[in-house]
Amino acid sequence: MSTARIDSDRLGTLCVCAVRYALGRQSYVVADVARIVIAYKRHLSGNDVAVVLRDVQEAERIGGLGAECDAREWIRMVDELEHMERAAGREPT
Repeated sequence: MSTARIDSDRLGTLCVCAVRYALGRQSYVVADVARIVIAYKRHLSGNDVAVVLRDVQEAERIGGLGAECDAREWIRMVDELEHMERAAGREPT
C-alpha cells in the first residue's frame, strides 16, 4: 500500500464530507468512516470536530443513524471525539 500526504485542513474537509455521506447509510462505509475519524482525530481542527459532532447528534435526534450496528459505530466515534475535546480543555458541542 502506498501512502499519501495531506494537510490537516484538507483532511478535516474530507472527514466532514465522509461523515455527511455515511450518515444514515446502512453499509460497511459507516464503520470505515467512524474508524478513520477516530484514527485521525488529533489532526482535526476544533471546528471540524464540532461540525462532525453536531451532524451526528442531529442525525441521532431525528433517528437517522442507520441500523443499530451503525448507530453503535457513530456513538463510539462521538464518545472518542468528546473525550478528546474534554482532555484538551474544550467543552464538546
